[in-house]
Amino acid sequence: MLLTSSDNQVTRQITLLYCLSSCTVLPLSAFILHLTGGHLLAGSTKAIPLFIPLLFFELIKWCYHHIIFDKDLKVKKTNRFGNMSIIYRHIDLVESIKGIIIYCLGTIMFFVAAVLFGAEIMSKHEETLMFGAFVSLLTVFPMTLHTGRQAVMKFMANQPAPNMFHKLFYRTFQFTLAGAWVGAAYIPLDWDRAWQAWPITCSFGALIGNILGYIFILVQHFVFGSHGVFGKKKKSFSGKYN
Repeated sequence: MLLTSSDNQVTRQITLLYCLSSCTVLPLSAFILHLTGGHLLAGSTKAIPLFIPLLFFELIKWCYHHIIFDKDLKVKKTNRFGNMSIIYRHIDLVESIKGIIIYCLGTIMFFVAAVLFGAEIMSKHEETLMFGAFVSLLTVFPMTLHTGRQAVMKFMANQPAPNMFHKLFYRTFQFTLAGAWVGAAYIPLDWDRAWQAWPITCSFGALIGNILGYIFILVQHFVFGSHGVFGKKKKSFSGKYN
């Protein structure tokens, strides 16, 4: 079920669910990484196992999304394996393969972008590639998984988000890149710290930026938005991307 602009109530509920869950799990993950020193593995292939919890977390959100908000309730009533049936009906092997390809392309895109911004391509190619894979996992993978590859293409073409749910991934994409860029400012400082090595600060900055993206949407739409605590309620969501 890919949300459209007419699914206003469902869109708000799912967006709120995603924001609250991400604003809980991701900061906790960042804290654990910092506490255990796991963030120092950023840029190394040893960090690949650390990708698995983030991947698993996104898949849980995807499954919960379709189980709770699936419109075809007949499956739940007629099949004792209703929840699994709902998930199975939404799995498309061809689309999954295309999604993996898009993720890999995103990794290459961020790799090239990092090189263009000054990352060493010869002596630090592994670190730069892992950085690209991590940023792609935070941005391209969730957008592809939850909104479809067409939404990624529209985003890259700078088309407006059709609804609040799509806008969530647009914002987190922007905030993640901004966080990575800010993180780069700590690398040249003469502090002589282990975490100043490329791409540790950029990777951690990307994670913090991703979290701030979720917080931004949460505050914008559910605190001060038209349906927020301090906002004036309107009949419908405009769907425009500012």
